Amino acid sequence: MKKTVADLFSPEDGSAFIPLMWGGRKEEPADVAARADATMSALVHSVPEDSSWELFWMRIADDDLSYSPAPITAAGLAALASRQARRDATYKLSEATTLQLLLFAGNTDTGPLASFALSAGAEQTYVGNSCTVVLEQEYPLGTAEAAVDLFRELVRIWQPESAILCTDRTVTEIDDLYATYAGYATWISEGTFGVPPGLRSAAWEHFGDGTLLTAVNGQ
Repeated sequence: MKKTVADLFSPEDGSAFIPLMWGGRKEEPADVAARADATMSALVHSVPEDSSWELFWMRIADDDLSYSPAPITAAGLAALASRQARRDATYKLSEATTLQLLLFAGNTDTGPLASFALSAGAEQTYVGNSCTVVLEQEYPLGTAEAAVDLFRELVRIWQPESAILCTDRTVTEIDDLYATYAGYATWISEGTFGVPPGLRSAAWEHFGDGTLLTAVNGQ
């Protein structure tokens, strides 16, 4: 049986988070939807095929108070992303495409197994584009190596300028989490930020157009 988030880290760590962030980059809603589709596949792929869970995706409903079934095809996601972009443009909320998708197992009463929220596709933005993946404690993340593999895949999908794998506890306990590269895994675009300094507590490798740092011996 694969280790859950709670097994891999600890129950005290809470949920695991993977914020992926980048500056202005114009993308059409269909392009953002294609990245979202790949993210959904990556998150489902981690769940063992022999699991008894019945997985399904939901989205935040138009009333912002309940759930609605989420599209599970690239075309359906593209249509949803376009509709969301038109709504946001009408109310002048953002030029970005915004989506929030939640993966459930069995029913919605126990809360999601994983989720991600994105605001992407804006060419000019003060707060930046982002996609934040949340893995709840029961999510079957597997080994530390599997967690880093998922992290790599999300970096590949979203092509951010920075990304970090952290938990509720690290966010609460560590000051300057991003500036100190204190996540369990951190990816930095060399084109944007240069090569990060060498750290005794982290292994270093080149990945894509950036540097991947992974914590050594749980540090």
